[in-house]
Amino acid sequence: SSGINAEWPLRPGMCKIGLEVKVHCMNPKAINRNKLLGSIDIDTREWSDGILTYAARQVVKEPVEVKSWIVCDGDIDPEWIESLNSVLDDNRLLTMPSGERIKFGPNVNFLFETHDLSCASPATISRMGMIFLNDEDMDINAIVNAWKENQPAELKDEWDVTLDEEVEDNSKPWAEMTKKEKSTDCDSALIPLL
Repeated sequence: SSGINAEWPLRPGMCKIGLEVKVHCMNPKAINRNKLLGSIDIDTREWSDGILTYAARQVVKEPVEVKSWIVCDGDIDPEWIESLNSVLDDNRLLTMPSGERIKFGPNVNFLFETHDLSCASPATISRMGMIFLNDEDMDINAIVNAWKENQPAELKDEWDVTLDEEVEDNSKPWAEMTKKEKSTDCDSALIPLL
């Protein structure tokens, strides 16, 4: 993951035109499959939701006017992404390990933020729209401002001054460094797919 949520430039614009957007963000690679998708206790046969299945239950309860995004921020891994193929196609259906199915409405979108697609199958890639964000084109001020918006109110004033000075002092050398160094994270064979 780049650590730069793709949703940042999109969400404020949607809110400005009066759309309510609820975001459920997770890093699927950081947790095991059972914690992500849920599991059945072998002894009691009781189902426990995972982070993604819990978020799925929340977003399907929302009225159609409310846009819901489930953001998967981290490396794509066949271990979990293949479970989402039916969510990403026209069926928009999540089948959980328990056999239960959750149908998503048109107000629910999945966003995946990753460095590359080297572990994604052609079946997964063919179900997605791709947006390539180049590190050189990212505005560091927008990133910092979005982060500050999510901080406690009592710290915002202090951080506004401190971070603004730090960004001003350090962003130009950082930008120059990223222009000089070419990233090797992206497999150039995948670029035509983007």
